[in-house]
Amino acid sequence: MRRHSSSIWEKTLPSFIIAVTLGVACLLLSIVLFSAAICFFMDDLSAVRLLIYVSLMISGTCSSMLLGKYRRHRGLLEGSLCGGLIYAVIAVYSVISSGSMPGILKLLTLLICGAAGGVTGVNSKRPKGLQ
Repeated sequence: MRRHSSSIWEKTLPSFIIAVTLGVACLLLSIVLFSAAICFFMDDLSAVRLLIYVSLMISGTCSSMLLGKYRRHRGLLEGSLCGGLIYAVIAVYSVISSGSMPGILKLLTLLICGAAGGVTGVNSKRPKGLQ
């Protein structure tokens, strides 16, 4: 007889921790890559703000898409929550390093991209390991 083994994605807290950690790692990687591109290929710093928001969009979408793909329900809500948690991590590091909070536009960017990633993840093809 086959037993049902519980997945880590069925538990709420561990799945959010994994998704937010992946989102922060994705954010750091994209910031490093964009910084290298600015350093080596651009003469001015006019595109820095745009690339920061692109990094936030990539981070929120990727982490929420992973969460939605494996949790398979409530993509809009859980994706937005995942984006909000990434913003909370950024806010903690920002307060520690510079003493100020990040702007509200960054929160809105992460919430919107998180919601879009969550909905996309829930509606995408089911992973083979969960069948």
